[in-house]
Amino acid sequence: MKMRLLAIFLLILTFTFIISSCNGNSPEKPRENQSGDNLQADNPGANENEDGETGKYIFPELDCNQETFTFLNIEPVWNFRTAIVTEELTGDLLDDAIHMRNIAIEDKFNVRFAEVTAAWDTMHTKIKNAIMSGDNVYQVIYCPGYGSVPVGALVAEKYFYDLRTIPELRLDKPWWDQLLNKESSLGTSNSLYFTCSDVSVMALQGSWCLFFNQDMMVNLGLELPYNKVRDGTWTLDEFNKYLKDAAKPNEDGSFKFKSKDAGIIGLASFYSGTAAMIYGAGENYIGRDADNNPQFADKSQRFYDVCEKIAGILGTPGHYVDTVNTSIGMNFTDVFKNNKSMFMAAEIKEANNAKLRGMDETFGILPMPKYDANQKDYCSVQFIQSPVMVIPITNPDTSRAGIIMDALSYMSYNDIGPLYFDVITTNKDLRNDDSVDMLNIIRASRYIDIGVSYGWTYDNVYGQVRDALNTGKSDIASILEASRDKVRANIEKTMSALFD
Repeated sequence: MKMRLLAIFLLILTFTFIISSCNGNSPEKPRENQSGDNLQADNPGANENEDGETGKYIFPELDCNQETFTFLNIEPVWNFRTAIVTEELTGDLLDDAIHMRNIAIEDKFNVRFAEVTAAWDTMHTKIKNAIMSGDNVYQVIYCPGYGSVPVGALVAEKYFYDLRTIPELRLDKPWWDQLLNKESSLGTSNSLYFTCSDVSVMALQGSWCLFFNQDMMVNLGLELPYNKVRDGTWTLDEFNKYLKDAAKPNEDGSFKFKSKDAGIIGLASFYSGTAAMIYGAGENYIGRDADNNPQFADKSQRFYDVCEKIAGILGTPGHYVDTVNTSIGMNFTDVFKNNKSMFMAAEIKEANNAKLRGMDETFGILPMPKYDANQKDYCSVQFIQSPVMVIPITNPDTSRAGIIMDALSYMSYNDIGPLYFDVITTNKDLRNDDSVDMLNIIRASRYIDIGVSYGWTYDNVYGQVRDALNTGKSDIASILEASRDKVRANIEKTMSALFD
């Protein structure tokens, strides 16, 4: 308790320093990677958000005259942290950091933040009602990428601004998700209607990754995979070797999952983990033509090779248990916690699951494996309901929204994201430099599937290929062929609505 109070006290001091820095009392040299210490006051002569010589963030001049800036956001769900606005200090280190971040920006721009929440699967109704009324009710919205209505369907209704037309949003800066921005941009205009940053902790928590039982690995005499990740050789083949070594049959010689038997499974997850493996291997469903228009083209041989390999891994007895589509009486977290699997595919948020915090064994975190060592980057897909930021067309002051959101995103990138990882690694099982490295790799490779977010692929090729591989079936050519016309028609409908 004393340590937590001390941490909160230091947090308050840090953000007090930020506020004073924003008001013009900055130190000459920032202390990097500490909460807010690398912020400096405005430079009235600067035209950019960063000083060209020092690289420090420069806050534009803005006085909102105490007006309220309201977010529409997802209400708490599935044990995610969703709040962007908190009312008071609570003693929770991360919540208090968010609170102090907001106070710093509120005081800097003389604005007051408010938040309205809605269920992820009904938010589209609240958005439509607000847009149709024409009232400036919400200045910024954090909308689920895929709900009962995907965010792209609302984009096609022209409910949101093209964020590229708001110069105050420095979308090419690292505090905005660059991989997501690239994937979500449309056409020769590079139009971008939604984006993401660390303002929403839910986006940090929603990246898919692999958890592994480090003690089990050591006991089997296996090398911990951290260096494989670092040198770029953490691949599906390497992953498969670990699953093979982990698999242990039941007393009757079978690999059928039995909670009370001695058998061990390589990987525990469910169908979304299978989808994450496809993206991790560098494949997706939507490509681009020469004009950056989305297209559903014939898939490459590499795509088929990736799918065949994943199906082979998951279809091998002892390598995988799907805890959703099989009646085993345990979910994937329980399987992993009880040492019934070496690996678990899940979102990062599971690191703070009470079940894992109660594990006696040490566990680690890894990105999803690449297809092969020739693949340049890792890819950590977001869970499909992960929130994205949009600015509704009913907001008449996009300049103000852009200034506020860029500053919030910058501060969150430097303060909230690293602090969230600090919170994760306070778990005794993750307090090591390896875990921090892995989390930063996952954070930097955060990705969203535009086909799902626009509703082009979810109810056809995305779900059907995922489900086939999840059961070890690699014959997907007929699925792709049957889906082709529908996906192309879906894309054409969106593009015509936006650009014709």
